[in-house]
Amino acid sequence: MIRYLGQVGVALSLVLMGATSCYTPDLTKEIYLCDRGKCPEDFYCIDNKYCTKKLDECVVGGVQISDTATACVGRTDVNNANSACAGGATVSKCDMQMFEKNLCTGINICSYCCR
Repeated sequence: MIRYLGQVGVALSLVLMGATSCYTPDLTKEIYLCDRGKCPEDFYCIDNKYCTKKLDECVVGGVQISDTATACVGRTDVNNANSACAGGATVSKCDMQMFEKNLCTGINICSYCCR
C-alpha cells in the first residue's frame, strides 16, 4: 500500500511539473516600466517610463483590457481622466465592475477608457 501511494505521488508530481512548465501568462494585459527605454515586443516606451501599445482608444498609448475597455497611459491633464481617452472612448462608458482595476494603480497619468 505504501509503495502504491509513493508511485501515485511520483506520478502526480510529474503531471503537476508538466502542467506548470506549459504555463505562459498573457503579458499583453499588463503595464510595464521601461527597461532603459526597452519594452516587450509590440510595446513602445512612452515618457521613458511605461511600456504601452498605440491604441485607437488612447491619446498616447495603453493596454487593451477587454473588447471595450482599455487602460490608457498618458493623460494630457492629470486632473481630467478623460484627457487620456480618444476615438470616442470615455471614462464614463466604463463599467468598473466588469474588469480588474489594478492596472492604473499608482500611475497618476492612467485612465480606464471604454467604448
